[in-house]
Amino acid sequence: MINQAEFYDPKPTGVDLDIHTLPDDFHIGNSYPNPFNMTAQFRIALPRPDHVSAIVYNANGQKVKELVNGTMPAGTHTVLWDGLTSAQTIVPSGVYFCRIQTKENSKTIKMLLTK
Repeated sequence: MINQAEFYDPKPTGVDLDIHTLPDDFHIGNSYPNPFNMTAQFRIALPRPDHVSAIVYNANGQKVKELVNGTMPAGTHTVLWDGLTSAQTIVPSGVYFCRIQTKENSKTIKMLLTK
């Protein structure tokens, strides 16, 4: 069992890797918690290394923040969004969408930010 304190990052936007087991299939989990107040997270399961892009958009389709853009190793990864834009400004309450894409797969998850 991994001690969660080992993965604590005071700047919550980032990616952690769970190296204990490799997934059999590609999978993206829903945002948790949802609705969220300060930080939302979701998991990406990659059976093999892949290029991953994860971008948050507002309800108008405008890009808010790029969370991931690069090659990730096989495994289960936790991606965090701290409710900030790319310019590090706080976003208002509302509905946001995160588009996660790999070379062969894509999924959009809905996140509700409440303050």
